[in-house]
Amino acid sequence: MTTPQQMRDKNIALLNQRGFKSATWMPLPAAVGDVSEETGFAGGTLRPELEIANRLLCHCAVFAWGSAPSEFEQRVTEFILNNELRRSMTDSELNIVNLPMDDARADYAHLIGWRLENMWSLAWILGLADEPSATTGQLPEETSGALLSLFLPGFTTTADSLLSRGQTQSIETVIEMEDRFYLAHNAVRSGQLGKAGMLPDDFDPVADGGAIHERRHSLTWSLAPGTRWDETDLST
Repeated sequence: MTTPQQMRDKNIALLNQRGFKSATWMPLPAAVGDVSEETGFAGGTLRPELEIANRLLCHCAVFAWGSAPSEFEQRVTEFILNNELRRSMTDSELNIVNLPMDDARADYAHLIGWRLENMWSLAWILGLADEPSATTGQLPEETSGALLSLFLPGFTTTADSLLSRGQTQSIETVIEMEDRFYLAHNAVRSGQLGKAGMLPDDFDPVADGGAIHERRHSLTWSLAPGTRWDETDLST
């Protein structure tokens, strides 16, 4: 089994190779089985698969409600009802899906694409997507298309059907990936504060850094059982 220090060394080497320089004082990732809720950093326990699948469904529903053409309204409404997604949504998500779809699209279309970044990490955890990148900006069209294909064309997907299609990553693999994003997110925050040399020259701290933030959110939340989505500690 890989130790926390070995994970950290591997991730630092990978990120440094790609031009990301994180702080050296950051706490090591938790060992498998550890829970570090008091510190706010990811523990060594993965949430139940069903919770992760339901969160993926919520992101898909909110993304669709804020971006899809009006002819999808009935299908997405049934998707939300059939999966009882309102029980798993945050207040801000409910505020979006409680609007008429046309209004939601007008008010949130410019922001809703970030949901795809959240979806990428969640789908990867469940074995339904390629490995999320901790060193590139907004996800490519090929990846977004693959994510949406999990639900299209009919929005008949359920949590159980998602879980039947993939093999969930091992807890050790998820911890290592979360640590990679934790470090990358630290470099992004430094770059956003104007510190030079922390990011590749062609990496935009805000536009590209936002993608790292959202992908990391899903990973950190998945390793913090009992923590609400909108209360996930994303400090670096």
